[in-house]
Amino acid sequence: MWMDFLGAGHYINFGPKGEIQSIPESVELLPLIRLRQNKQNGQFLPSYTVDPPLTMDSDGLGPIVKANLGSTWLVGNEPDVDNPSQDHTHPQWYARGYHEVYYFIKEIDPRAQIAIAGLSMMTPGRLQYLDIVWDTYKQEFGEPMPVDVWNVHNFVLREERNSWGVDIPPGMPDDTGRLYEIADHDVLGIFRQQIIDFRRWMAGRGQQG
Repeated sequence: MWMDFLGAGHYINFGPKGEIQSIPESVELLPLIRLRQNKQNGQFLPSYTVDPPLTMDSDGLGPIVKANLGSTWLVGNEPDVDNPSQDHTHPQWYARGYHEVYYFIKEIDPRAQIAIAGLSMMTPGRLQYLDIVWDTYKQEFGEPMPVDVWNVHNFVLREERNSWGVDIPPGMPDDTGRLYEIADHDVLGIFRQQIIDFRRWMAGRGQQG
């Protein structure tokens, strides 16, 4: 099987359950809780939805956590992308949703590891988005954001409102960011620099061991 050939250790199913057939036992599911900010008539509302619809109680997410003790959980998927297929969430609301999910899971399973949502890529505008997430969490909850696992999706795509690529993160004022072209997507120098910039951001907040 291709997973064995690649030596894969984990997989995601873009939800909290593993429903893909023929997954080797050695490959671990990373349950994913989507945090989507609600929209109406194209406008963001001051609320979010856990997707799939799950309440934070013993009838909703609770049994799923108990069925996946010791797992690494991903909280959100590309909240910086204002697209219905991703989680399109203002950074302040992502911080609040992360807090709720983090402590709900940890109360049931202290051994669980919680991973922040992977942003689509690491440009100055998206690092600014991450700044707001980090600062909002500390201001509202009185402690640094507790993140067990940091990760990022390292695409090289255009940042321009209402254009191809990854648009502008929700809640951010600019209309353009890095105006990459399609041919830039396989430029390894850009790919490498984004990882370096992300690690520098982490180090500046004491998030590197």
